[in-house]
Amino acid sequence: MLSLQRLHTVDHDKGTSCHGCASLQPSEPQGGCLVTVVASRHNSDPRPKDCGTSGLWRCTTRLRCEPPNDEGPSTRAVLTFPVHCRALGANGGGQSRERPVTLPCMLPLMDLPSSAPPRLDQLLDVVTDGVLALDVQGRPTYINTSAEHILTRSRHELLGQCLWTVLPELKQTELGRACQRALAEGIPETVEEYLEALGAWLEVRVFPTREGLLVLLRDVTPLKQVETEYARLHALVMCAPAVAFVTRGPQHIFELSNPRHRQLHGGRQMLGRPAREALSELEGQSLLEVLDRVYVTGSPFVLEQVSLWVEGPNGQREELLFHLTCQPLRNAVGRVDGVAAFAFEISAQVRARWMAEQARDRAEEANRTKDEFLATVAHELRTPLTTILGWTSILRANMISPEKQAHALETVERSARVQAQLVDDLLDLSRLVAGKMRLEMQLVSLAPVVEAALDAVRPVAEARDIRIEPQLEPVLDPVRGDRRRLQQVAWSLLSLAIKFTPEGGQVTVRLRREEAHVALEVVGAEGCAPQKHGSQGLGLSIVRYLVELHSGTVQTDSEGHGARLTVRLPSDGT
Repeated sequence: MLSLQRLHTVDHDKGTSCHGCASLQPSEPQGGCLVTVVASRHNSDPRPKDCGTSGLWRCTTRLRCEPPNDEGPSTRAVLTFPVHCRALGANGGGQSRERPVTLPCMLPLMDLPSSAPPRLDQLLDVVTDGVLALDVQGRPTYINTSAEHILTRSRHELLGQCLWTVLPELKQTELGRACQRALAEGIPETVEEYLEALGAWLEVRVFPTREGLLVLLRDVTPLKQVETEYARLHALVMCAPAVAFVTRGPQHIFELSNPRHRQLHGGRQMLGRPAREALSELEGQSLLEVLDRVYVTGSPFVLEQVSLWVEGPNGQREELLFHLTCQPLRNAVGRVDGVAAFAFEISAQVRARWMAEQARDRAEEANRTKDEFLATVAHELRTPLTTILGWTSILRANMISPEKQAHALETVERSARVQAQLVDDLLDLSRLVAGKMRLEMQLVSLAPVVEAALDAVRPVAEARDIRIEPQLEPVLDPVRGDRRRLQQVAWSLLSLAIKFTPEGGQVTVRLRREEAHVALEVVGAEGCAPQKHGSQGLGLSIVRYLVELHSGTVQTDSEGHGARLTVRLPSDGT
């Protein structure tokens, strides 16, 4: 025997309902009452076409539960079953009627008997959404456990009480207004808002029913927090001065590209396009290979300095340097499905570092040059001083004959003149370094200048039996310069060559045209070429400074067993 307590039936002939007890007993030995309680989606109770007088009925067939339709939600359980039945006590003997009827039995969900497994309230209690049934007065008739947690009230505090009285702060919210509209208009409502009284974001769905309202509450606070953090991160990435982009899939389809990234590529649109299609100019560069590597290996990759050719503001391609970081992006199952890239342009910093390194190298070179210069000056000054002091000591001691005294005095005089020339060279060099040397620029023919220098050094060469072979082209374009300083350059080159050429040797002097230049070339012994410690003296340093002031160059190299010094000056063919 299966008993349903507090059976609610409807007398459809009179339009009224009554409450009572019903006992259902199967009449077939192998049958039985198969009763399943479901949440009906009827907006109104299903009505039998002819159920006779409300009362107690005996089943002669198995019972079944009618499936719900899609007309709308309800907060009542509706048990419907077609039976061949007879009214107990009807007509005095219980005459059998053999026509099928549908008996609608309606029970509140909270009143379902414990013998009907599984009960709907048990099923609703395990869902994470809050389920709340309200009557037309706003009084909860059902509330599940999730709704208790969301509303921060127990069901004992809410059942039978007006919701807006227990929680008055909810009445003037979007939730309260949605309930009012659903009751008034009979249309489902969906709203989403932050309820300060509950401290949570709720997604609320309100469905009108015959008895009142069915309200579904979903706490979307975690989702809102994620959305907020994503919005903040997105805003940060979009306004960052760094290059940032996100790609998805093995083709690296752009999902995000911030303004700085687009600016580097002429402002072109890249979203939804594969990297190799959107940025075809990067093919063969390291960026695309890095994206492939990170996607395949799932490991982050950092490049301290990567060079990329990008489109500049004027449409021209230019090379920029970046610090690039690529991170793999994983989906819900931990599989790599994208790459996030961040790049900072470091072109200015790298160039500044290069310039600093070059400046440091120049400073170190200057220090080395200074040391070499001091060594050269000491050497050049010591040589004539040693000669002067030596012969002076001999003369003071009267240790030589009168004939040799004349030679000694000549040697002292020559050493003094060398010392005077060294002092003049030092003064010239200091003026050149300080930029205080004044040049009287004019058109100068170099052939007479070189001949004058040859006349000045010829006695020294003859004294050492050194032959000078001039090879001067007679007709050359003039150069623009200071005649006296150019003659000093020629004299210094010849003096240097004679100084390091052994007795009986030869010095060759050539003056010729070389395209847009006039070249003066002096070939002497190997010692006249630059040496590590500057043994050629201050003369060559002064030559370099003077030639550079005339926009020329000085070149030194070897020729056979000797050395060649070449000065090139731009010609003035006007």
